[in-house]
Amino acid sequence: MFNSGIIIAMKDLDIIKKVCEDHGVSIYELCGTGRRQKIIDARVDISHQLRKMGLSHQEIGFLLGGRDRATIMNLLKKKLSTG
Repeated sequence: MFNSGIIIAMKDLDIIKKVCEDHGVSIYELCGTGRRQKIIDARVDISHQLRKMGLSHQEIGFLLGGRDRATIMNLLKKKLSTG
């Protein structure tokens, strides 16, 4: 269990699975340390979609393999700068 008591909703997992399929990456790759462009693009898309659903930066980071909130904020900035 995570410090803030995060409960992973099925809709969050569905979003993660769908984006992984769309980008051709596995959930294992998504949560790992890989830095290939398609993995980063998947993380950006997932971060954006989960943020629109109201998840905090910390919650999104937890779902993406334990990344910190600053990392998620940077991913969201990438989405804004690329459209």
